[in-house]
Amino acid sequence: MEINKEASQSLFVKYHIKTVLISIIFFFLGAFSTFYYEYYYRKLVIYLLKNFSDDKLQFFGKYFHLFPSNSFNLITGLFFVLTFLFFKFCNKNKGIKFLVSIMLFFMTLIITTLLESIILIAECTACKDGNRKMFIGNIPFDNYYILSLSVSIVFLLIILVRNVKDNKKSPKRAFQYLKH
Repeated sequence: MEINKEASQSLFVKYHIKTVLISIIFFFLGAFSTFYYEYYYRKLVIYLLKNFSDDKLQFFGKYFHLFPSNSFNLITGLFFVLTFLFFKFCNKNKGIKFLVSIMLFFMTLIITTLLESIILIAECTACKDGNRKMFIGNIPFDNYYILSLSVSIVFLLIILVRNVKDNKKSPKRAFQYLKH
């Protein structure tokens, strides 16, 4: 009986080492993916700010941004890791729950930019005809992204924690991942 217990513990350790290594790979994949889509994300934020203010916000200047910030990379890597763990350990309705997470990201981004555009126009006292000119580098792109992705991450964490609790209640499901 002892040999079987040691074998199951060895399998358990190998399984979790594999999960940790794959999670690290997903973290770096997420961090490096920001180099591709950050430009499009920034264009989306500018578009939302302009449209929510009825073109009363006018942006000027060239915004030279070569690399994403560390916080942008970190939160994206964390999101990729949690998405990997979510798809690995959740049992039911993975696709729908993931789509809800993505929808939460965009809804939070839209609400944040809507409120910001209202505030930027309202606080402008020296604006001509209600139009405000802003340097494009003064937009807090990273703050919007971190807030929006944090809401999505919290949703994924809640789902993961609930799933782990359900697996601990059922002894058969708790060790279903050990069988490979």
